[in-house]
Amino acid sequence: IYVYDDQIKINERITKENDFFLKKWNQRNILDYDKKDKIIKQQFRLAATGEMIDAVAHQWKQPLNALSMMIDMLRDDFKSGDVNNAYIDDLERTTFGNKNELKHLFINLINNSIDAFNERNISNRKVDIRCYSEDNRIYIEVEDNAGGIPKNIINNIFKPNVTTKAEGKGTDIGLYMSSQIASKNNGTINVYNTESGAFFTIILHQPTI
Repeated sequence: IYVYDDQIKINERITKENDFFLKKWNQRNILDYDKKDKIIKQQFRLAATGEMIDAVAHQWKQPLNALSMMIDMLRDDFKSGDVNNAYIDDLERTTFGNKNELKHLFINLINNSIDAFNERNISNRKVDIRCYSEDNRIYIEVEDNAGGIPKNIINNIFKPNVTTKAEGKGTDIGLYMSSQIASKNNGTINVYNTESGAFFTIILHQPTI
């Protein structure tokens, strides 16, 4: 009887020890998995950021290349007598606005809408773009029906390291870069939520000639 009782106690102790080690092992695997998942998400984000920076760097080189070419053309056009007030006015409008940069801004806004459509499984998708001028300003409105921007981040949406995308997606610099492009082109960008989605307004101040 004593031997039997001792064996039961030994078995219980071994079972408890096995359970303890199994729990520790599971915890370690979960921790390792979470760590690997975070590393993968971080690597994805860094890769996306690198691609974004390469694209922006390429686009920001274009104005310099265009300006260099325009200087060469200006010299030749001056020699041939083609430089007049209209020529200078047109040159000043190239100088104050770069279409490649503005393209990047609009593509970024539209891509954000597309991502929101996909993440929220919205089937009836709509992006309206309107443009008009008033009081020496150009107004460009981009409105979608993708559900809007979360209230807890909408006031900081143009700051770096703020994103509307799910964790591990996006670069956290898209809308921040858009605001920088708008500012660089003598403009501003703002946003608010409508009943159905986000409403962005870009205001470009035309240079006084």
